[in-house]
Amino acid sequence: MKLKATIFYRLKYQLISLGIYYLFFLGFSFVLPGIAIFFISKGAINDEAMVQSDLLLPAAIFAMILAIIGARSDFKVCIQNGVNRLNIFLGNLISNFIVSNVIVISIFLFKGIIDLLSKKYFECSIVIVDQYAPTNLIERYLLTLVIIFMVSSLGLLIGIFFDRFSNLVRLLIGAAVVLTPFLLGTIYSSLSSSARYQVLASIKNSIGLGANGHLKVMSLIITILIITLINIVITYLLNHKRELQRLS
Repeated sequence: MKLKATIFYRLKYQLISLGIYYLFFLGFSFVLPGIAIFFISKGAINDEAMVQSDLLLPAAIFAMILAIIGARSDFKVCIQNGVNRLNIFLGNLISNFIVSNVIVISIFLFKGIIDLLSKKYFECSIVIVDQYAPTNLIERYLLTLVIIFMVSSLGLLIGIFFDRFSNLVRLLIGAAVVLTPFLLGTIYSSLSSSARYQVLASIKNSIGLGANGHLKVMSLIITILIITLINIVITYLLNHKRELQRLS
């Protein structure tokens, strides 16, 4: 029952926050530009005046922010109400998955409605999904879902990370993360030509980039799921012996 209560508690404020986000998103992305288009004479409207909006990136960023805030604030409330760490972790995970599905459904509904009513003046895109799965609805849904859920799991990890460690440790780990690309670049430049080719081939396979630029959506989905699983495992380990901290 405590797990169920934790899930419903998180979903309540997550869905309310999501509703507020979409009100702002629709207002700034469609309503205000639509008013501007309405007052422009039709003869002045051309292809360059079309409003273009990416539905995936803003939603993914908001999902991450929502997960970060929830990871820090909900832990204190749940612990004070007798919920153990495992149920808090599962509650976060399940609620993030449910909210991810709500976000994906909302994205496709917005795109369908805008394309149906005002495709002449508004162009909605789901950039990565449109490239990898332009027509197959199931593949489009799965790819969008795993992207949003991966970002949510990363937000959960970041939130617990900031709650667990001191500023010094955060700074050191942050510096290590920033320097990692330089280290990898140095290692890559020191490899032989054949080794570089193998590395590039592995990267292309992992992101689903096939021969002649053909994109394989399932390869990308599997890679994202692996990243998500790694995030979840690290999050569980950080949450396992997490102490109650005063929110700053």
